[in-house]
Amino acid sequence: MQKRHLHSLPALLLSLAAGPLACFQGDDLDLDDLAEAETEALDEDGGEDPDEGEHPALEAPAPAEGDTTPELTLLVNGSSTPELVRSATELVMSAEVRDDIGVERVEFYLGEELVETDTEAPYEARLVAPDASFNGAHALVAVAYDEAANTTEDAIELAVEMPETGTLEWVYEGAPGEDWVGVFPGPDGGALVVGRDRLLRVSAEGEALSSWDFPYPISVATADHGGGIIALGANAGTAGTLFFSRFDADGIVTSVQLVPEFGDVEEGFSITDAAVGHNDRLMIAALSSYAGQETARLSSVTNTDEVVEEWHRYQLREGERSLGAPARVAVGPSGEIFMTVEFALDSDSAWGQVRRYGQGGYQHWYSEDAQPKSSGDLALAVNEHGVFAGGRQEGEAAIRKFDELGEQLGLYYLDGEALTAMELIDDELVYVTRGGNSVDGVVGRMSVDGEPRWSVTTDEGLANPSNPEDLAVTRVGHVYVLSELDLGAPRLARFHP
Repeated sequence: MQKRHLHSLPALLLSLAAGPLACFQGDDLDLDDLAEAETEALDEDGGEDPDEGEHPALEAPAPAEGDTTPELTLLVNGSSTPELVRSATELVMSAEVRDDIGVERVEFYLGEELVETDTEAPYEARLVAPDASFNGAHALVAVAYDEAANTTEDAIELAVEMPETGTLEWVYEGAPGEDWVGVFPGPDGGALVVGRDRLLRVSAEGEALSSWDFPYPISVATADHGGGIIALGANAGTAGTLFFSRFDADGIVTSVQLVPEFGDVEEGFSITDAAVGHNDRLMIAALSSYAGQETARLSSVTNTDEVVEEWHRYQLREGERSLGAPARVAVGPSGEIFMTVEFALDSDSAWGQVRRYGQGGYQHWYSEDAQPKSSGDLALAVNEHGVFAGGRQEGEAAIRKFDELGEQLGLYYLDGEALTAMELIDDELVYVTRGGNSVDGVVGRMSVDGEPRWSVTTDEGLANPSNPEDLAVTRVGHVYVLSELDLGAPRLARFHP
């Protein structure tokens, strides 16, 4: 069978108008004659055979009569004359566009590199100026296209002059005796500090902005999936009752909840750590008394009905043998639960171990014991790149890396006496270590394979080493380190990434 080209409907109608009736013989239709008639009609009318050259419908539209090019104004962080950038920040490029026909799209460039294309108002693109590697003059360009193929562009030259990587920017000190539990990224590049008695909001410039008082003492705080905070404590008025407050990413309280009978109603309990798992389940590691024995437990609390589900419970000691006290909890990318535990012989000698639990508390594996370390410091971080546990190894700060099956993949030594906190940011680790008599503690950044990026002392200007307890990393890379000074006053330091 001979194949025929399928021509456009307008061309077919045109051929019929030119007299194709001669092609009909009774009820028969000669396709060859019809195609020839169509071609002749197009030629007589000055048209083209659709099989030759480009189809008219695919040609670029000509600018409409009287159409003008778009009017475009580029702004960077809301200004057409942005100030010198001196610190890591997010740059928001926005375009104000006007056109008499309509705007098709706006392209944003850093020099000649396309950053983003936006097809809907408001037309915006975002990029991060992360550190001193971005220093210099940069051309930020916006190109607007209207629906008639007209274009126009606007450009701004942005100057960047940041300090070298890891620079201490400022320090905010609390009152002696004030107890801070954790630090989290706050709005506008600032920090949210969770204390035993209140939540404090600190600006990116180091000024205290506002605070919210807790009705019960707080012992642990963790981040939720939406960028907010959950602060947990034991209800001092009713033994066994769990208390927690939820805050949004701006540090505004959204709920205050009580979970009765979480622990023993007579002996009470203490929380060692918490993390938010899948379906917003709150995973809690706690110490409590049960049947006269000190026990450790891993439990979950649902986000909606406050139902407590106990995943795992065990006694801390079996005779003289330690079975490991829970230290830190983390949730893996597939919902599995990881916990570091500490086997303490005395105040100067202890071992650390990493355990993995599945749904309902089934223990999948536990790591080989780490070497003796300082008591109480077993930091933990987990993502798709591995399981990272930190503390002290052979007298030095160190991080151990494991795969999902518990095999140790690496051991990385760091400056400092012991690692106290760390956070995974994609394929990098941000960490802080405690100093000692002969070594400074540091805050630093390294790859997940142990390649160092930068590090700087945390104790600049201090007569005695501080005791770092927590850290937080902002969206653009600033690092907040929460520590305690030798006189018992808390200290919040901000470091440039």
